[in-house]
Amino acid sequence: MGAFAGLGTLLRLGVPLVAGMGGRAFVNLLDLAMVGAFRGDQRTAELTISGVTIASLVITVPLVFVNGISNGTVAVIAQQFGAGNMRRANQSARQSLLLGLVLSVLLGVLPALATTPIVAAFEPSAGIERDVAEEYFLIMSHGAVTGFLLMQITANMRAIGMGMWPMALMLISNAGNIVGNYVLIYGKWGFPELGAPGAAWSTVIARGVSVAVGLAVLSRAHPAIRIGWGGWKPRARFLGRVASVGLPVAMQWTVRMVAMLLVLLVVAPFGAAVKAAYGIGTRLDTLAVFAGLGWGGACAALLGQRLARGRIQLARLVAAQSAVLNVLTMALAGVVYFVFAETLIRLFSLSVEGDLDPGSVAEGARYLRIVVWSYPGYALAIVWAHGMNGAGSVKTPLLIDAVGLLAVQVPLAWWLTHTDLGVDGAWWALVVSQSLIALVYWWVFRGGAWERKRLR
Repeated sequence: MGAFAGLGTLLRLGVPLVAGMGGRAFVNLLDLAMVGAFRGDQRTAELTISGVTIASLVITVPLVFVNGISNGTVAVIAQQFGAGNMRRANQSARQSLLLGLVLSVLLGVLPALATTPIVAAFEPSAGIERDVAEEYFLIMSHGAVTGFLLMQITANMRAIGMGMWPMALMLISNAGNIVGNYVLIYGKWGFPELGAPGAAWSTVIARGVSVAVGLAVLSRAHPAIRIGWGGWKPRARFLGRVASVGLPVAMQWTVRMVAMLLVLLVVAPFGAAVKAAYGIGTRLDTLAVFAGLGWGGACAALLGQRLARGRIQLARLVAAQSAVLNVLTMALAGVVYFVFAETLIRLFSLSVEGDLDPGSVAEGARYLRIVVWSYPGYALAIVWAHGMNGAGSVKTPLLIDAVGLLAVQVPLAWWLTHTDLGVDGAWWALVVSQSLIALVYWWVFRGGAWERKRLR
């Protein structure tokens, strides 16, 4: 079996996913840049970016949780599709969409009732920072249904090997978001000038348009994921199957997001400049990581299909090829970030009255130049975690991430910030923990227990 066997299939599915996911992350960065360019002086831009950072990180927790559910359903649908059972795949796909609707209420609308105490935990200053954080959080929470459904629609498509439509839906969402930002942040074409909240509204609306297009595509898609007017009655059996795989995966990715929030709490006492730098830096991280999630998603779908057909060696080959491609992708991003750190921070933190405060630029550049050393390990962990999820092994990745992030990364970040390293200690903690996590994933994946997993 050649080392390049099946590479074409992986590229056909993976490249559009990488482009779509990377594009989504790029628009998140552009959101921050356009918000930072809204009228005001350097201090106003810094406080606005910090407020958006707080709200964005908090609202991303339920989004990441639901993304985990979606990744889990990919494993279920892919294995049923690979085994030729189109009826069961279709029922699982529909039940996953129903689950997304329910979760949009539980994880979107209900947390909005506690907006003030949630935002207050991150110590925003009274005025601009706190007001922006609260309003942005409220809008995104109430509009979470559009983000949840878009993730599940594209997950159903990925599960059967559709790569172009997920990319197209993300492009529609991204383009709509950019236009919406221009119109709603700055008050163009007769619309009111909303400032930072306008970025939240444009995100919700653009995702809603993509959801409408996605549902129209699913109405005429492959029978394994096709939807119609009938057959939407909740079924405990299929919901249970989807949840049994999706919930551990959701918890795994939620752990990663919670770790980011806890690191934000660790560095919050260092002031708004550090929080703003962390917000810009983590969004640049997300651009690299989301591209990596494209390779991970392709790995999960193809690995699950091959295991369902008993082709274990092909499944291992898919994982190896995905790992190489992801390391190359994230390493390239790391080199660009390291070389152009200050320029990138300024690009995504512009103010009409001038650049962001030089201290914030320096903080952001220092963050990037340290954290990029974690990218190769992060790339490997993403692919191996997705591969194990695609095989139906969902508890082990959850355990690895929970221990590595909550028991190692966060305590280490807190301890190192109390040494001579200061806030840089938190950034080095990310590098150490991600490298250790990658080593553990390598050891577990090499053991091969995941090969014996099968989803019924």
